[in-house]
Amino acid sequence: MTQLEEINLHFASNHIKLKMEWLREVVNFLSNIEVVLLLNLFLQSFFKISTDKLIGLVYQQWIYSNIQQSTEPIKEFENFNDIFDLPQPYFYRLNLLPI
Repeated sequence: MTQLEEINLHFASNHIKLKMEWLREVVNFLSNIEVVLLLNLFLQSFFKISTDKLIGLVYQQWIYSNIQQSTEPIKEFENFNDIFDLPQPYFYRLNLLPI
């Protein structure tokens, strides 16, 4: 399993469905930043960002991202505008809820 798939699976297990295009761009961006930092520190030999570290970095990017660009909707409600009747006891209980 690739790092990209592992990250996607981690977010999916937390009910977050990331758009793959967005995820690829973020992982590439974060990987490039890590490479630049490593070059500056002269630690270029066989270094790979750990998946756990990458998940944390992707999560931080996701928090501050435009959710429409980064995340797929999980569930769409069918017949959203349909009107339906609630039986009287349920309606009465809803009215009793504190607001």
